[in-house]
Amino acid sequence: MQFTVKAPDELGKIAKKLLASFPENRVWLLHGDLGVGKTTFVKALIAALGDDPKEISSPTFAYVYSGEKWVHADLYRLEELSHDLMEQLEEDFYAGKHICIEWPYYFEPYAQKPHINLYFEHKEDGARSLRVEEEI
Repeated sequence: MQFTVKAPDELGKIAKKLLASFPENRVWLLHGDLGVGKTTFVKALIAALGDDPKEISSPTFAYVYSGEKWVHADLYRLEELSHDLMEQLEEDFYAGKHICIEWPYYFEPYAQKPHINLYFEHKEDGARSLRVEEEI
């Protein structure tokens, strides 16, 4: 699945479509450069789940934010995953939460399957492309 995103508010519709298209998948791995829209997508996904994403900012400084139905982890500054963080994410997964992970490089080998990979890229015209791939 491929999308062109011309404005951040379009991500709400995309998040709803992805939740409907992949109802059983709760692990979302977000790939892409800084400033490409990963955190904005997570906010849209949280809103589509019926929660208020207003307190969410890029968790680069806190690593993890959590709500009733979701977890948002930003692993940008990590060089390896701690046992405690892995346990926390596993508990959240088995509690039925959606797990959104930015910069998932170190997490990918441990990601529950099926999961969704979201690849964000800057386009020359200022828009973003979003490629969605399900890994089974």
